[in-house]
Amino acid sequence: MAGRISTKVVILGLAFLFLVGCVSGVKTYTASGTVVDSEGNGIGDVNLVFEGFGVAKTNAEGKWVKSGLSGNVKVVLEKKGLWFSTYTVSEASSSIESLGYTRIDNIQEAIDAAEDGEIITVPPGIYYENIDFNGKNITLTSIDPKDPEVVATTIIDGGESGAVVCICSGETNAVLTGFTITNGSGFSTHLDFGGGIYVENSTALISHNIIEKNRADYGGGICLDFCSACIIESNTIRDNVAFSNGGGLLIESGEHFIANNVITGNHAYLTSGGGITIFHGGNTLEGNTISNNIAPAGGGIMISTFFPVPCDQINKISGNYLENNRAKSGGGLYVEGFLDAQQITDNVFRGNVVMDNGGGIYFVRCIANVKGNVMVNNEATLGGGLCLTDSDIILTANEFNADYAFIGSAFWKNSNSSLTGGDGNSLSADNDDNEYIDLPPYDGPQY
Repeated sequence: MAGRISTKVVILGLAFLFLVGCVSGVKTYTASGTVVDSEGNGIGDVNLVFEGFGVAKTNAEGKWVKSGLSGNVKVVLEKKGLWFSTYTVSEASSSIESLGYTRIDNIQEAIDAAEDGEIITVPPGIYYENIDFNGKNITLTSIDPKDPEVVATTIIDGGESGAVVCICSGETNAVLTGFTITNGSGFSTHLDFGGGIYVENSTALISHNIIEKNRADYGGGICLDFCSACIIESNTIRDNVAFSNGGGLLIESGEHFIANNVITGNHAYLTSGGGITIFHGGNTLEGNTISNNIAPAGGGIMISTFFPVPCDQINKISGNYLENNRAKSGGGLYVEGFLDAQQITDNVFRGNVVMDNGGGIYFVRCIANVKGNVMVNNEATLGGGLCLTDSDIILTANEFNADYAFIGSAFWKNSNSSLTGGDGNSLSADNDDNEYIDLPPYDGPQY
């Protein structure tokens, strides 16, 4: 199609051939190979620059040969419009393959030229732009999303001119993977949302990215705004800032899967959720490391609802590691607002510190099943491990170890709360100021 920016893959095959003796006492060798495209067609006029040994060029069939080489030799491929990896040949190398990609000078132009279902592969480089998927169900990827060096060197810099990436036109299968997303300032209405990535009324897979040093009023790193079934997986979300909610990630609504991310060093200045804020929806948070985040409420995670009515949407917080988060209340996790049967299972809350309530977890006006968690070295004024205000909580098989508080080192509850003990909870000697033995048994339904 005219105007289309190709994403053709070019494969370079190098084959070591034979030794040709010695030059001035140095053993030398000859190497040869072929440069081809993804269909096996040879590509001519590709320059191969052998550091310290001159240049070879491919013929019309894409073949080349270079003699007089010695030792390990860096090889750089050059042809206008194409990007190649740099590699090294040596006497010991019998064959080497390297991938090359169509050079992209402007990612937005590639998106504009693409059709649904296309894959746009972006070579390493710094791209100073703010991009919009424009309603297209495409995959935007670096050359290798699982290679940390590739991700760190394939950078989209938003220049503090809005959200770096927008997926907000009804996309149903958008994919963003393998980039560093930085220097964004949010999608602007009357306020700024999603400093790094803004997703609205769409569905997206966001994986294997570094999302760092972005800012917004809401959702410094990422904002999921009234969308559904998004997957946020295997990203590093760090050093982002929200003026209000969700320093790292803000979820306004929907049911999303948030897994295996590292969420660290984020800050929500005014309200809640240094790492993550969830306002509505039943979300799954699984296997994340959430550490060193700061907020007034919910240093690690804040789960809340705007509406003063019971909410039956269940969030599942499972297998996460929440460490060294800081807040006024709810160091690791803060849950509030008429929420029913939230599931908090098999997490580790370690070294979270607050000024007031709930070093590990603070519950306010909610119902939750707290099972199989480890609470260790958390600190608060009330409830070093967990604190309850007007809440009904079931505790089963949790471990409280060396938490600290002025009152209730393991847990504290007010008179309007119910703290019910299931089987297998344990308290270390450091948590001996709690009346755990007087907790009534729980004989209701299991969540």
